[in-house]
Amino acid sequence: DDEFYFLISSFYDIRTKIDQLTNEYDVLQRKIASLLPHVWSFSCEKIEAGSYCGDNVYLKRSILYEQANFDRNLAKEIEDTLKNLRTIIYQQYVALKYETLWYKMKIDIYIHNLISLNKPAKKLLHAIEILFNFQRYRTRDTLFYSYTRQLLKQIIDIVYSYGNYNETLFIINHVLRCPPGIHQWATNFVRFLLPTSFEILCSPMYIRYVAHFLATLLFPVKNRDIFLQNWLGEHGERVPEMLSLNAAKSQQQWMLIDADGHER
Repeated sequence: DDEFYFLISSFYDIRTKIDQLTNEYDVLQRKIASLLPHVWSFSCEKIEAGSYCGDNVYLKRSILYEQANFDRNLAKEIEDTLKNLRTIIYQQYVALKYETLWYKMKIDIYIHNLISLNKPAKKLLHAIEILFNFQRYRTRDTLFYSYTRQLLKQIIDIVYSYGNYNETLFIINHVLRCPPGIHQWATNFVRFLLPTSFEILCSPMYIRYVAHFLATLLFPVKNRDIFLQNWLGEHGERVPEMLSLNAAKSQQQWMLIDADGHER
């Protein structure tokens, strides 16, 4: 079984439950805030009394006062809502926060062992693949995104440090297949490996790498338009419709020129 996927998936599920619980908590808080002003209501009342004096003159006296009315039904509803809030905070929320910290610790240990024990590159790439996969999940939990992207940075820095062409292209392909907004967090993951010597610069392998790198960035990502059609943002926004690949090709003309600027 895949230990790292299980850890990240469990962490994601718990953070999702916390988000749902937070929404439920906010709903109950708003309910209490709307009910509280109506528990006590005040009304102006008047008492009148009168009688005849000894000289047979009728005297009348009136007193105005404010009467407070307590709504027991609303008070009971608020009491029940507060009990629900207490259950959410002390039983569910605290337990989920504990689980979050526990899984976060397990993930940190896994990443530490992955990096410090010189695990095979295949293990590093597999961890990167899993983390990028969860970047395509929709969640309003910014902590999940920031934490997993921090993990991505740690592992990707290791991969770039030993500069394997295929593995860096693997990372770039994953970046291009993320939802909109990669300019805010993933631009540092796209790095062009520079040659360390003139011989490498002129080698066929490096030339193929340059061509592959440019093709990866410039050519449309396969099926990305289908992915974006089904993608919803945090607040339900959709990506504007894009031209189909055939329509785009019919509107764009590419021209190949040589070093002197002449058309080939």
